[in-house]
This record gives sequence, structure tokens and C-alpha cells, in this order.
Amino acid sequence: MFPGFADCDRTTESLPSLGPSTRCAVSASCSEVRCCMHSNILGENLEAFVDLDPCNAKVAVGIEKYHWTDKLLGFTFGDVRRVSLMGVVNLE
Repeated sequence: MFPGFADCDRTTESLPSLGPSTRCAVSASCSEVRCCMHSNILGENLEAFVDLDPCNAKVAVGIEKYHWTDKLLGFTFGDVRRVSLMGVVNLE
């Protein structure tokens, strides 16, 4: 599915299902999750990811070409951040 990623079915089987049109994979380092989903609204496949970098205290998040990074040291744990790509893909 994604180069350098483990088999999705083996690594995410205990997680809740995101539906039949979404497939996710956990990186070999176990610090990144990438998901590919089909949007019926757009008629396209979209990709989203979350990558935790504990060595540099950062988390990177992206939906398609929209990427951003937050520093974990300034992050208030427990706060929920919501990001939406025009209501088609929503991350929380």
C-alpha cells in the first residue's frame, strides 16, 4: 500500500473500522499512520497522515497537499484539534 509500511490488516486489526472505503497502514517505525480513503463527493482517492517524531518533539499531520507541524512541548495534551478539508476529510 505505502512503501516502508507494514501490512495494514495485520497492524490495525484491533482498531475501530473507518469504513470499507478507507485503508490505513502503520509505518515500520510505528510512529506514522497513513490512510487512503475514497471520497464519493469528489470521486477521488485522498490520503491523510499523522507522524509522531518523539526525538524532535514534533507531530506532523497532513491531508493531501495540506501539511502542518506542531511542537509537542507547546501542545496542550487533552485539547482536541479539528481540521477539515472542505468537509470532505475531517481529522480530529
